[in-house]
Amino acid sequence: MRGRRARDATVDSPKRDQDRAAKAPSGSPLAEPGAGLGAVGMTYGLTVVAFTGCGWWLDGHFGTSPRLLLAGALLGGVGGFVSLLKKVPPPGGGSKGDDT
Repeated sequence: MRGRRARDATVDSPKRDQDRAAKAPSGSPLAEPGAGLGAVGMTYGLTVVAFTGCGWWLDGHFGTSPRLLLAGALLGGVGGFVSLLKKVPPPGGGSKGDDT
């Protein structure tokens, strides 16, 4: 019985991906099943790395080590998280103000 349930779950997974894609907003990275989650993670990671790198370079240029490195890492983390919140729809597929 256990093997049958696992098999049924794998058969239904494309259907669930299509349902999730249908509920996602058109501009959302989740509009195409499985394609957008990696892009969202890469965007967040690269934002943190880029701002941290800029802070590191500025520290070397101005001699303020490690203040600007930490500021860049913090700014990159916050900016990446805000970007992530804008790109990923809320759970349930509804909009934020939709209580019905």
